[in-house]
Amino acid sequence: MVMGTILHVIAILFGITLLIGVHELGHFMIARRVGIKVLRFSIGFGKPLWRKITASGLEIVIAAIPLGGYVRMLDEREGPVAAHELAKAFNRQSLLKRAAVILAGPVINFILAFFIYWLCYTIGITQLKPIIGSITPNSIASQANLPINSTITKIDNSRVYNWTDVIITLFNHIGSKQALSLQITHLDKQALYSLEVKDWTLDPLRPDPLQSLGIVPKVFNRAELKDNAEIYIQQQRYPLSQSWIAAWQKTYDYLKFNFLITYQLLTGNISLKSLTGPIGIFNGLNLAVKQGLASYLQMLAILSIAIGFINLFPIPGLDGGHLLFLLIERLRGKSLSVAVEVLAFRLGVIILAMLMVQAITNDLLRTTIS
Repeated sequence: MVMGTILHVIAILFGITLLIGVHELGHFMIARRVGIKVLRFSIGFGKPLWRKITASGLEIVIAAIPLGGYVRMLDEREGPVAAHELAKAFNRQSLLKRAAVILAGPVINFILAFFIYWLCYTIGITQLKPIIGSITPNSIASQANLPINSTITKIDNSRVYNWTDVIITLFNHIGSKQALSLQITHLDKQALYSLEVKDWTLDPLRPDPLQSLGIVPKVFNRAELKDNAEIYIQQQRYPLSQSWIAAWQKTYDYLKFNFLITYQLLTGNISLKSLTGPIGIFNGLNLAVKQGLASYLQMLAILSIAIGFINLFPIPGLDGGHLLFLLIERLRGKSLSVAVEVLAFRLGVIILAMLMVQAITNDLLRTTIS
């Protein structure tokens, strides 16, 4: 029991370190590639737990707070730079080179997710087919008379194969007042059902589209799954030479899903109370570890895409904020003053801190309610 807990903690810490480390490695590699001198490569913030200085003078740090990381580069805006090293300063590089360094972090997160999915589809991904176990009384699904023990095969014109497909597709319809069309297979017959969603609302803290519609997935025990695998389980496994196609599609789907969730948050269709913080991420990784290697790897891929996507937000302090500054510089023909950038950075930190407080509060409320 104790050994199992230790292994779970190691797997979670490894996953978090991998995702952060890969992101910062992207910045680091491109910076070095274009001739920028890197002073520090840090995984985590706060007090250093481990430090190493290489022969080139690069300081490598693993810090106490694993909520991010950074790559510190030679930059005249952050301190004096010797004349012979001016050509290696970040601020002396072209717009294109600086943009490449900034974009490298998010892009490598997407690339990591792709390779993880490639591995997953080569090993084999097993998911439950979207079979309805029960319907909540007086819900939207009950009003549509959806039959239990039936399989959802299409939502509007989108084909779905598992519950993940169903949930992602349903999020596309949140906020819509048009009836939702579900194609159902029941007793080897197909039928169309229309769900009236004009009064569809989601729980602000747990925006589960299935629960809000009144659809409860069917639960199986191990014996049922073993004896009826072809009926209840969708198995996706491809040769190494072909699995990259499914991996690319899955990476694209989750990237699109992040755009969708952001849109729903900005339009108010999903509450800020749905944001997940470090506690929720830790719990999600812990659950994935318990479910096995394939679930753990898929969770890492999902988080890697999310980290890359969030870092592209145009908020000072994130990669997207730095890209915004570069865009302004391109339009103005000159960079913003250091004072303006510092003020914008401080405002960005305040915004990020507020979002982090909201996310942690949400995590604690979910834990309390559970």
